[in-house]
Amino acid sequence: MSLIDVSDGVVHGYGIQDKFVAASTAKILAASAYYHLVETGRASLTAPMGNSTAGTQIRRMVQQSNNDSWALILRAVGQWGITDYAASIGITYDRTVNLLTPAEMARTLQLLYTGQLLNAPTLPSSCPICRTPTLRH
Repeated sequence: MSLIDVSDGVVHGYGIQDKFVAASTAKILAASAYYHLVETGRASLTAPMGNSTAGTQIRRMVQQSNNDSWALILRAVGQWGITDYAASIGITYDRTVNLLTPAEMARTLQLLYTGQLLNAPTLPSSCPICRTPTLRH
């Protein structure tokens, strides 16, 4: 397990810190990568995706841990797209093996929480991973 003190960014690791099968925790990274595409004008939350829109698929993926939605988002982001996005935020990630360290997952959450990862004003209020006023410290 890893914790990050958001006041100073110091990572505190407890127990095993090796890479682990990320499973559904990587869905947050996938959602962040897709939202980054939206912010840069390369994707849209209203684009048709599966039986609904990209925005709905992200909500299903994050809030319900829906694997079909995850597959659709990953297809839209692309295997190398998520790898490149992860690298841009300091994380080594290979979707084919889906491994993350506890510190890498904690870093993703820290960047989201502190508003450093996504430009929240450009994203909808329904963004399931964006920092909301109720999370502010």
